Amino acid sequence: MILFNGDLPYPPSVNHYWVAGRKKLPNGRMIPTRYKSKAACVFISAVKLIVGKRAMSLNRCGIEILVYPPDKRCRDIDNIVKGVFDSLITAGLIQDDEQIDDLRVIRCSKVKGGKVSVKLHEL
Repeated sequence: MILFNGDLPYPPSVNHYWVAGRKKLPNGRMIPTRYKSKAACVFISAVKLIVGKRAMSLNRCGIEILVYPPDKRCRDIDNIVKGVFDSLITAGLIQDDEQIDDLRVIRCSKVKGGKVSVKLHEL
């Protein structure tokens, strides 16, 4: 069964998805924290609008991601996958990226602004 088949905006790479920070505890001690960057939050909001309300799958899944970069710069396509997975979880399509058993990522030609085409299906 196909859970989602459509185009998403080009995601921030994993290198720009998380921001390191510090949190001050009541005793004054500082601890390191990580939180989603503004770019990640904008991407997730866009994905939620595109995906809409759908039932969450708890089954094993396969995903095909076609990556259309916004320019000709050298990019590691594996840095895009984590952002796509995180957005699909936040949008409520899957519970956890651990459900993904079959993954295919293909780099395609550049497209102005960039995009990713995602086909998510249950196995």
